[in-house]
Amino acid sequence: MIRKETVFLIALILVPTLLGSTNNEFTSALETNSSSFGDVRSNSVNENSIAPDFNITDIDSDVTYSLSQFLGNYVLIDLWATWCTPCEISLPSIRQLYGMYANNLTVISVDVDNSETAVGVSNFREDHKMDWIVGIDYDESIDALYGTGAIPTFYLLNTTGHVVYFSVGIDVDNFYNDLYTIISADIPEDVTTPSFNEFYVTNSSELSIFYPRVRVIANISEENHLTTLRVTMNSNQGTIVTPLRYEKVNGYCLVNQVISYDIDFIYPLENMSYSIYALDFWSHSNTSETVVVNVTHYVDTGPPTYSNVTVSYEEISDSRFNVTVYAIINEDLMLTRAYVQLKRGTTSIVVAFFKEFNSTFMAASAAVLYNMALPYELIAKMVLEDIGGNEVIAEFTVAEEPETSKTSFEYWIVFVCLFSSIVILREFRKRD
Repeated sequence: MIRKETVFLIALILVPTLLGSTNNEFTSALETNSSSFGDVRSNSVNENSIAPDFNITDIDSDVTYSLSQFLGNYVLIDLWATWCTPCEISLPSIRQLYGMYANNLTVISVDVDNSETAVGVSNFREDHKMDWIVGIDYDESIDALYGTGAIPTFYLLNTTGHVVYFSVGIDVDNFYNDLYTIISADIPEDVTTPSFNEFYVTNSSELSIFYPRVRVIANISEENHLTTLRVTMNSNQGTIVTPLRYEKVNGYCLVNQVISYDIDFIYPLENMSYSIYALDFWSHSNTSETVVVNVTHYVDTGPPTYSNVTVSYEEISDSRFNVTVYAIINEDLMLTRAYVQLKRGTTSIVVAFFKEFNSTFMAASAAVLYNMALPYELIAKMVLEDIGGNEVIAEFTVAEEPETSKTSFEYWIVFVCLFSSIVILREFRKRD
């Protein structure tokens, strides 16, 4: 007869092999040779049954969803946990399916380990691009309805809420194909190319080094998930490519985004052009008509103006001084240059471009060496220029030359000389 110790040892080896690894009271179902393990149907939710309703709150948006609100769509319920390796293995396939059928497929990933934190799950979600509903089953109510004691567990519901696919663990070779076969039978593949109903750029007439940004507006018809959407901005200084974010509204992808660029990108400037590019999951692409903005035709009412100029001068060490120039720029339409040059004789340095400070504009502070920083010889030269070539140059003395004053030592010398003169004079009088 086999001893009890031997039976226990065999069971200890076989159980983890069949069910996978355990962590936090849940079994992680592993895939081996395209087979799923841990397929223990201990609950009543099986294929062809009506999926019971539940509520789940998304960990990032704090929006609470009910399963019943997605009737009319396919729904994939994914019971998982962040520490579950097979769960992580399933994510690329889920991402691919969701990308293909974003308008027809809802994915709900329910973390059934309620000891996990929202922050940890949120970070995992961001790292793995889980762009669907993700929540934690804090009260274990969803796990009580759907759980099998092993993860990952998957349920695919059809448009009427019936379970049409059930799996515990992931069969790597067939998981994607099984789900794709079911969904694609009802939903035809995307054969259309994204089309642009609307595309334009606003605020181009107000380009300025103080506000180097524009707003892109677009409306795109697209049946399924866009994988790439970007705008290309061109000037005679080069090209900038910026990814665009969009929101799906009633079957359209809407873009309303501000894009920024470096101030050097608009100077010198003649025109700027913008082109938008879209690519969907099925590699259908489209580039819209390019929008060209010719900025040379904008006419200023006059040259740039300024007011309230102040110059501060501060000694920061024995050999270095800090000079800061503040100025309110009253007219910055199409301003392409605005800087300050500090100079003394033939020596000069350029202070950085103005930047916004307390609702005004300030030239960034500059540290200058002692040999050019005598305040009564240092000149601050401010230069403003707009797109029309109107240039304003103004010079300001950093500090007035101080009045010369005698030191205590000099007064002591005068006193000694005066005293000596009196003594000598008295001696001459005595002799007389």
